[in-house]
Amino acid sequence: MMFNKTYELTTESIPGCILQCYVYLVDPEDAGMFALLSIFISALTTGYSSAMIAFDSDVDVAHRKSQPKFYGYVPDDNDLRGRTFGLMTMMGALHNLSRSVGYALLIASSGFSMALSFFVGELVVYLLYKIARRDFIYWIPLSGKVGVFGMSIIARLNIKVSETFRNKQR
Repeated sequence: MMFNKTYELTTESIPGCILQCYVYLVDPEDAGMFALLSIFISALTTGYSSAMIAFDSDVDVAHRKSQPKFYGYVPDDNDLRGRTFGLMTMMGALHNLSRSVGYALLIASSGFSMALSFFVGELVVYLLYKIARRDFIYWIPLSGKVGVFGMSIIARLNIKVSETFRNKQR
């Protein structure tokens, strides 16, 4: 579920929110007031999906036993869990909204090529950082070095895009 949700965030939800913000910034009269509601729902959906990923990972017993210093920020009390999940959803939604509006403003003022250059530059710096720390290879059960290398690039880029637009929940 985590990988499917992450790919959905990366390829559908986040670009959709950026596009909606751009359309509203360029022509707010034509977009109408329902466009703001659509942008809000898109950001909230992204926040919900990212909170679900972080929440499920944190409450997993195996994760908490194997890495107790990292996992365990979600409390065991049901009322507190609900509040934590709600706050995680809002944090993710607001972070996605701020990044989406930022990219939409960059596209509206400088064009798509400038936004794409900024985005690619950010990804290159991220990948170089992962390679320098020897943390690039992402374990996926495939055979052959090309398959592992290719899937590492795809997985790392997917994680970077989804983590950039959804706030890290830690």
